[in-house]
Amino acid sequence: MNIDRGAKIVGPAWIENGVSLAENVRVQPGTVLKENSRLLAGTSFEAGIVFERAVVGSGCSVRSTIIGERATIGNNVSVERAIIGQGSRIGNGAKILPGSKLWPNTNVEEGSTVDGVIAVPRDKSFYFDTGLGQYSGILSSSIDEFLAALKIVPIESLEYHIGRRDFEKWTKDVLGSILLADNIRTLRRSQLKGEDLRLQLVDVVQEWAQRVSSPESPSKETRVEPAARTS
Repeated sequence: MNIDRGAKIVGPAWIENGVSLAENVRVQPGTVLKENSRLLAGTSFEAGIVFERAVVGSGCSVRSTIIGERATIGNNVSVERAIIGQGSRIGNGAKILPGSKLWPNTNVEEGSTVDGVIAVPRDKSFYFDTGLGQYSGILSSSIDEFLAALKIVPIESLEYHIGRRDFEKWTKDVLGSILLADNIRTLRRSQLKGEDLRLQLVDVVQEWAQRVSSPESPSKETRVEPAARTS
């Protein structure tokens, strides 16, 4: 364990072997630092977990966050109430806002803001097709991109994917949201077509995205029923 003389620890906190705390680091109550994790100079960490061999750069502010094994957080990064997947890399000056979740091995560019989305690596992105083997040229690697795509892709693409249950599989298996998958399944069973389908898909995904990114996110979520069609 290597703790600089100028570092300050305010318990209760759990610090394991091999942890390194640089000059002026502040470890606040509720923090867990796993083996060989490192907090660099001037960083403040409160009420979260840093897993094995993860590194948090200098001048960072991190609260109520889980940082996965071998993740690297750049300098002057702000993170609050987020989950950073193992092996992810966050560039200098980035902001990870409350409710954000990063898939393992995700890269966030320097100065970027992640705003309540779930970002995934390119090989886990959703590729919109209009038919078998007919790529539309649009893909989504986050909830924000998914929402934007739902608003502009051809109707044929939406009808194709919802009929094959592709949206349900992606939201459940990649984004890890059983709730969102269930809501989309309910929408599929309503057998909406055309622009009615587009509007309801956008509503369902947007409602879920707002829920998971809300600072007052409720502990229990409810399913979203599609709105009745009007003539």
